[in-house]
Amino acid sequence: MGLNIKWDITYKCNLYCSHCINGKLLSNKSNELETNEILNIIDKISSSVKIDYIHFLGGEPTCRKDLPEICTYLNQKDIDFGFNTNCIDFNVNKNRELLLNKNFKNLVVSLEGPNAEINDFIRGKNVFDRTINNLKSIIDFKNTHHLNDLKIIVNTVVSKTNYDYIIDMIDFSIQLGVNELDLLQLIVQGNAENLNISLNPKEELKLVENIAKKYQLVKDEITIIPKFVRPMAQDYCAKVLGLPFPDVYHGCSAGMSFAFMNNLGYIYPCDRYLSVNLNGVNEERFNLNKNAFFDIWAENDFNIPFQKVEGNEYETKYEPCNKCSHFKKECFPCFLILNDLKVPYHISNCDVYFEMIEKNELS
Repeated sequence: MGLNIKWDITYKCNLYCSHCINGKLLSNKSNELETNEILNIIDKISSSVKIDYIHFLGGEPTCRKDLPEICTYLNQKDIDFGFNTNCIDFNVNKNRELLLNKNFKNLVVSLEGPNAEINDFIRGKNVFDRTINNLKSIIDFKNTHHLNDLKIIVNTVVSKTNYDYIIDMIDFSIQLGVNELDLLQLIVQGNAENLNISLNPKEELKLVENIAKKYQLVKDEITIIPKFVRPMAQDYCAKVLGLPFPDVYHGCSAGMSFAFMNNLGYIYPCDRYLSVNLNGVNEERFNLNKNAFFDIWAENDFNIPFQKVEGNEYETKYEPCNKCSHFKKECFPCFLILNDLKVPYHISNCDVYFEMIEKNELS
């Protein structure tokens, strides 16, 4: 298995979404990597370690005029890639060759609802129609040219604002002809920091039940990835509702087979590691333009995730999570929380599922 890289390739953006996790970074556009610097970094990493996949984020990756050139270079290196986009300026006419790139595996389009009213409330005025028009053209192009290796994914961040629309969003995604709908957890950072729009346990449970009822009808038509919940939700649906629920995996392999890179070429175990452990300050020792890949990878900071997850502290401080059948299998609670913990910590939303399952078993 090789390295997967999540790369914030620019903090330029043509929108300013109300829940954007990188909202506070969108002004950090000075000294962004030039094209030759990006290609040099790709050379550096690929000559050091096998790269399985690179995924570009931002900002808005399509704001970089050199994105097609960068993607062509990845094709020459035989490195699979994908990127997120709001799709308002990404159309078939301008990007025909990019869409035909054999290493282009995932086009992830951000969409917050099945209509302009809810989507544009979150993402901005007159966004929905432009996104949908381009997305439909791309899907038609994909189907016409039999681009079976290119997966079209819709990303929807689940919040109090749109959770009543998620079932309609499933139907709308099927109607569009996308391959996958990813339902993301709202991360309370950036623009979402003070919005108070995260689902409470009752709202989450209601949505999980509604998705389970819908999923049994559409599971052969679309892949649904419920990233806003943990695996206990799947157990609850099976044991209490007697319904299938999409597979749930929560966590990442930060610092092991995964790395995050920002728009200046600094590489870290994950993006949260930069914001939590390093307080958002770039340190020169992590700069790939100035240091060899393995010199950075050998830094103790890249060993910390492995040490935390495999160490006794992870086992003892996540209680009662450590007694869950999914712990360190399908669910890896974030290792960064452990640094400041004085008492055992667990995922409170899982309590609801534990209680409902236990009550069902006793009845």
